[in-house]
Amino acid sequence: MGLIYRCICETCNHVFTVYDGEGIRVTGLICNTCGKRSNFPRNAPRPPREGREVPSFLQTSRLFSLARIPDAEIRRFTDEELTNIDEVCKTAFSDDTDQWDDFETAKLIAQKNPCQCHGIVDLAAKAARPDGPNAMTRCPACRSDQVTSKNTGTWD
Repeated sequence: MGLIYRCICETCNHVFTVYDGEGIRVTGLICNTCGKRSNFPRNAPRPPREGREVPSFLQTSRLFSLARIPDAEIRRFTDEELTNIDEVCKTAFSDDTDQWDDFETAKLIAQKNPCQCHGIVDLAAKAARPDGPNAMTRCPACRSDQVTSKNTGTWD
């Protein structure tokens, strides 16, 4: 769930809306130079390593208990699969997902770098401006990062 901000550029007075934060299915990234947004799947398309306990009266063909997966048996993604992760996610037949390992997250972010403008994207910018949208937010009209914002709601 994310927040909606009404922003005004301090350079050109352009008014625009920013949908900031995490979506249900993706982790958002913003380039530190041009402000272009990109993303990668929030969760890895593999069974959850912590397992899942579903009461018997709720179990169905799609919802069932899963045993905890030992660390050595967790399916790790190859570099090629991470390069085509959107396709891998489309072909995954289950809604069961796991968290990314740190090295997988680093590879997914590295694929987005450098941006076409030679800037970089990272996760650090998400927390750099606690009272507004992502610190890398840019005005769509003039690309300035000097914006004032007001929270106007939430989005899913």
